[in-house]
Amino acid sequence: MVVEFIGWKFQELLSQYGIKDVPATVKNPQSNPICERMHRTIGNTLQSVVFTNPPNNGEEANQLINNALAMAMHATRCSINATLQNSPGSIFNRDMFIDAPLTADLDTIRNRRQALVDENLRRQNKKRHEYTYAIGQLVYMKTYDPTKMEEKIHGPYPILQVYTNGTVDIHRAANVKDRVHLRKIVPYRG
Repeated sequence: MVVEFIGWKFQELLSQYGIKDVPATVKNPQSNPICERMHRTIGNTLQSVVFTNPPNNGEEANQLINNALAMAMHATRCSINATLQNSPGSIFNRDMFIDAPLTADLDTIRNRRQALVDENLRRQNKKRHEYTYAIGQLVYMKTYDPTKMEEKIHGPYPILQVYTNGTVDIHRAANVKDRVHLRKIVPYRG
């Protein structure tokens, strides 16, 4: 009952400010990570507070939501970004709690962020294996989103054409030719 009321209050809050609720997918995440993190903080706060001390009426539920929003604002203002090594207010040259100027060395922040990106790329590239596909070679094709007991790959299929843009044509069945990306195939090892 209370959880439904809180969910209804969030929907009312969204409609009051004209916000359209659009869920983001894993395949195409187009959202603001800071906003998503704040929403997660609000949700975690509400979940723990409702579990430990559930409200008995609408007034207590409203107070609970107001407290959760205040806690999320405080947590967001206090948090230090791992990449920037600064609080969110440092971008605007202001402290988040007291009205005092704050100087941020943007060159150091940019260099630290670039070093983090370079290290992540180096780590990912170290895992890659160089492989050249050839016409007539047999390959397995990876199964998209397999279930727990489903086969992860299927095939083998012969390669009909290799392109320079990272794709190949494979012969899947009689009169069926598919163009797939190299990341979706695995070499057949016989």
